[in-house]
Amino acid sequence: MRINVDFQGTFDRAVFVAALVLLLGAAFLLGRLTAPAPALAEWDSSGSFGDSYYLEQTASAVESCADRLSEISRTLEEIERVMP
Repeated sequence: MRINVDFQGTFDRAVFVAALVLLLGAAFLLGRLTAPAPALAEWDSSGSFGDSYYLEQTASAVESCADRLSEISRTLEEIERVMP
């Protein structure tokens, strides 16, 4: 399928470009309004909130992994104690 767009003059081209810019602007605003707050925090350059949120999420993930590893370690120690 091929779409062929021909412009008759400068005015037609300007209207097309203006409509395209408005469409892209509307898509950006719609995305900005519907994006969850944590996603916006990552792109917020006005302060360090985005960085602190990212670090908080990373620290939470690391803590969760550390808890799991600690539990595995305790289980292995119990198995070693029971073995002859």
